[in-house]
Amino acid sequence: MTQTKNKVSCIIAAYNEGPRIGAVLDAISNNSLIDEIIVVNDGSKDNTQAVVEQYSKIQLISHSENKGKTFAVMTGLSQAKSNIILLLDADLVDLNNRDIENLIRPVFSGQVNASMSICRNSLLPYKMLGIDFASGQRVFHKKIIPDLEVLSHLPKYGLEVFINSIIIKNNLKLKIVNWNTVVAIRKSQKVGWWYGTLGEIKMTFQVVATIPLPKLLFQIGYLKSLSVK
Repeated sequence: MTQTKNKVSCIIAAYNEGPRIGAVLDAISNNSLIDEIIVVNDGSKDNTQAVVEQYSKIQLISHSENKGKTFAVMTGLSQAKSNIILLLDADLVDLNNRDIENLIRPVFSGQVNASMSICRNSLLPYKMLGIDFASGQRVFHKKIIPDLEVLSHLPKYGLEVFINSIIIKNNLKLKIVNWNTVVAIRKSQKVGWWYGTLGEIKMTFQVVATIPLPKLLFQIGYLKSLSVK
């Protein structure tokens, strides 16, 4: 697929995010830095698809069954026409144009090769370290993942640490962007404490399945060393 330089494709993977995704789409749909928005409806059983269909400029791709975030993002990447990729979660609260531009511009301008956010409600250890290694809000050049097929072999929640490993392997400059007002909704707030906690535990195990804990700790430290102010 022909790439267009200096343009941004935003990819959002969504599963049962009908009550929340509209606010995210409202925040980004008129952003002048974003040329293309792709939402991958990953087998949602609620009204996610109906909500997205209200936005005429957004490309909607629907999976017939839930395949997990990593596969959904892979689907979006396969259709993205731009050379710069913006990944966003579908459940962000209080997202605005300033936050988006602060995340995109360091990569768009060439200051760094990748960026990631740290949200207002990121876990305390992440805030103390000044980096959320599992952040779903990222900007990077599409070319850093030349073979999208490799994503199909990752666990459902292995995408972020995989991208981290690429950043480290290639010593890519990284910008950590503080989103002081943006909140990422916890699973427990969506499906209740019990199922939400089980979901968080499952996600943690899948992250560890992607990268052993000692290497994960090394990854966090190395990412910090690559970050620029």
